[in-house]
Amino acid sequence: MAPAGFEGVLVAEHPDLYLPLEFDAALNAANGREAGLHSGQRLWLITFARLKAGVNRSKAGAEMSAILPSLLDEVMPASFRHAPMVEKARMEVASGETGWSYLRLEYTEPLVLLQLLVAAVLLICCANLSGLFLARASARQQEFAIRAALGAARPRLMRQLLIESLVLALPGALIGIGLAWAAGPWIVHSLGSPQAAISLSSRPNLAVLSVTAICAVLCALLFGLAPAWTASHTSVEAAMRSSSSRMAGGNAGARRFLIPLQVALSLALVVVAALLGSTVVRLRTDDSGYRTENVSFYIADFNRIPQKGAELVPLYRRIMTRIEEGPGVESASVVENPPLLNWYNSGKFIAATDAQHAQPSVTALNSVGAHFFAAVGTPLLAGRDFRNEDADLNSCILNVSAAQRYFAHTTALGKVLRQLPHDMDNTNETAHDCQIIGIAQDTKYDTRRNRIRRSCIFRYRRGQGG
Repeated sequence: MAPAGFEGVLVAEHPDLYLPLEFDAALNAANGREAGLHSGQRLWLITFARLKAGVNRSKAGAEMSAILPSLLDEVMPASFRHAPMVEKARMEVASGETGWSYLRLEYTEPLVLLQLLVAAVLLICCANLSGLFLARASARQQEFAIRAALGAARPRLMRQLLIESLVLALPGALIGIGLAWAAGPWIVHSLGSPQAAISLSSRPNLAVLSVTAICAVLCALLFGLAPAWTASHTSVEAAMRSSSSRMAGGNAGARRFLIPLQVALSLALVVVAALLGSTVVRLRTDDSGYRTENVSFYIADFNRIPQKGAELVPLYRRIMTRIEEGPGVESASVVENPPLLNWYNSGKFIAATDAQHAQPSVTALNSVGAHFFAAVGTPLLAGRDFRNEDADLNSCILNVSAAQRYFAHTTALGKVLRQLPHDMDNTNETAHDCQIIGIAQDTKYDTRRNRIRRSCIFRYRRGQGG
């Protein structure tokens, strides 16, 4: 029995049952899939370890780096061991205190930038409020002088102005919490990542409320301290003898500091906001290669049904036929890895005519159904789209980048592309040839932020149980 509240080390995963890793073979066999534990085609395990007493992460990282070459020699096939990607691999020891999430790798940098922008806005607001409070304190010099003459000590005058600052900061913090509560779900949805929608909580919790309260207090101190200090150090006799207009000049030094600070922060914020805005506009307007309006993706898990492998092809056809019969539906298809969700497989390919001389290269691979390119609105520059009868043929479609990679000096249409077994595959899988029946326009394959359009090969989806 695991302790109450323990939900594993993967963020957003909430398992009710834990099984030994050796059960992987039986579970995958029941679903008609190859056991991931005994498959040499991929590295998929995330390793967690507990440090011994007196061993820090730096020392553990140095030790792991020292044993990494021998570890790779033991687990890597010889054909893959000296690949450039493996030779450049390094072992990094990171803290597992907050669990593991791929979202952390993707969103840490943007979130840090966003927090810096928020900090800049807060500093500008504090500088503005500090200037206003200085002006207000100057107009109240005689009031403070009278309070001091009646026996109010300097700490009491400072406490009064700091409390007034806090009364202004706390409602601002409450408004910010309300805006975060309302806009949080929309921001998470705009990320376009199903994993983000599951993993990221957009509702303010106790930690967020505590940080907000601390920030409100710090901001109150930041923009209220200078006016409070100035008010508490006013000369009583001078204030009683002078008019408020003459006393107002006493804060000139503080204002000479605040005004350049406001201008500098505001200018930096405007520049960064302009760059951020142009990036967002470019992401929204740049052609991704797909139709972005009136297209819906529905993710389904076909591993839960009894049909496996090639038996899924008739099921796919029936699903697409039923969907296409719906009102307002122009076309429907199936795809293993939906576009722009940062999911992709890869395969090792070579032009069949150059198999004796050219070096094979790894290219993104996706399995799609009939009429896929028509459904997502990606233009075919040559050839044709997949049809249902292609389920019994070895056919494939290349995008422009893949066609130029494998057939740089000739047309790719009608040529034969050979898929080789993966370097890490320890099974008896043989090479497969497919004839190129179409050339598709390049698209943004992973995310809209990608500048490089990945080479990709599409083949007819024959089931595979996914």
